[in-house]
Amino acid sequence: MRLRIAPLPSLNAAVNRLLDRLYWSVPFPQKSITEKHIPKDEGNDRICACYPEGETSESIGANFGLSVRRVHQLIYSRCN
Repeated sequence: MRLRIAPLPSLNAAVNRLLDRLYWSVPFPQKSITEKHIPKDEGNDRICACYPEGETSESIGANFGLSVRRVHQLIYSRCN
């Protein structure tokens, strides 16, 4: 096998090409792997559902990858 060297426009393009070749046979997941990858509206609705059940802002923030301040903002702007 002979290696072909082709110039790429940027380092990012080179990295993307390398990753494409390394993972060409690996299927993409059909659903989100973590809570950080769910649609924003769906995540906000889940946060609004957690808070009245007694979950703390700290635990909600840890579960969703948000700061306590951001959790408070969401609760008081969307959930009331």
